[in-house]
Amino acid sequence: MDKEPAQIKTQASGPPVFLFVGRWDANKGPLTVLRAFGRYATEQPDARLYMVYQTEALLEDINKLVQSEPALQKAVVLVGSVPHQVMEDWYNSADFIISASHYEGSGVAVCEAMSCGCIPILSDIPSFRAMTGEGSCGFLYPPGNPEALLALLLHTKTINREQEKEKTLRQFRKELSSGAIAAKIEAIIAE
Repeated sequence: MDKEPAQIKTQASGPPVFLFVGRWDANKGPLTVLRAFGRYATEQPDARLYMVYQTEALLEDINKLVQSEPALQKAVVLVGSVPHQVMEDWYNSADFIISASHYEGSGVAVCEAMSCGCIPILSDIPSFRAMTGEGSCGFLYPPGNPEALLALLLHTKTINREQEKEKTLRQFRKELSSGAIAAKIEAIIAE
């Protein structure tokens, strides 16, 4: 799906559009994302961060942080829980997917986002290194480090987004798509 029809459905605006998808708990690092994004938004006032979340464990802390920073008040949209069948619209609305997880088994939301061409900005953990081909697409930063995330957010202003999107889609097709996974399983079985 193209970005424009998706953004009509989600009412997402930017550019650029960033997306965070995940539970609001310490492992997922939403406060790290917000601390970095607040500073980024002061330099990139049109940028938007949409946060899709399933649990509200840190909701009070997140609301306090957003309300304490005018840049976050303008730039952050707390979407809440979204039915899985409409997540494709959110992924197609976004330019970037952000994750601040300290650990992940697989990173399903990141995989789905990459399938739609969202450029990943991810914490540098084993599962995300594998998903991005050791960082051959997207950007990795140390978990829990809002300064490093801020540096990457600022760097996104200088990249060719279309080229990065293509690198992301190639990585998805080569390593993460159902066809790529099936080929790997077949190769293991054939051994």
